[in-house]
Amino acid sequence: MPGEALVAAEVARTGHRTTSVNVTVHQEGKLTAQARVTLTSDLEMGELPQAPWVIQGLVDPASLPSPPALRPQNGKLWLGDVLEARVDGIRGISWFTRPDENLLPLSPAAFGIAMADYAAGVSRPDGWLTPVVSAFPNPLLFTSLVREPQGRWVGLRARSLWDGTGIGVSHTDLLDEAGTFGFAEMVCLLLPLEGASISERRAKRENRRLTRALQWR
Repeated sequence: MPGEALVAAEVARTGHRTTSVNVTVHQEGKLTAQARVTLTSDLEMGELPQAPWVIQGLVDPASLPSPPALRPQNGKLWLGDVLEARVDGIRGISWFTRPDENLLPLSPAAFGIAMADYAAGVSRPDGWLTPVVSAFPNPLLFTSLVREPQGRWVGLRARSLWDGTGIGVSHTDLLDEAGTFGFAEMVCLLLPLEGASISERRAKRENRRLTRALQWR
């Protein structure tokens, strides 16, 4: 929610090359988010092929078309208001950047992780123009970065799989203008549209219950 948030970070374990950090976010005395961050140190591996993440044929994202403007139905402010988007339909990549980085002051890695949260939205199987579900919250997002992103743009080459049981999963290649810099995975809980049948409304209530139950504690 808009307003003050208390963010706390604590080192959980320090190893030879990895350090694990637990992060919590509280608002109004309630736990609203929890994360586990694993930091790794570099080790020179000169015998490996150079730049294995390079993808041939990437074009300047700024030269690509903009997607139709999308806003939440409730009309509230959201992250998309401070982003610029482009779509590479041939390669299946959605690109995002921050026109004004002062409005979203994140490190390149943090911005890449934030954009990974968009994966289900840019690859929803029903499409934004003909929606079947009203929302698809993801109670768990897992990201892995092999290097720091470069440049202004972060690209998502995302694929989503939705099932009739109300569960979905997404897999995403995270890209910058040089190529792939990591991957992201998420689980989504699908919520039916308003005005659905009694059984669908019951499924919606059950999905909401599951969403609360799956919140990290």
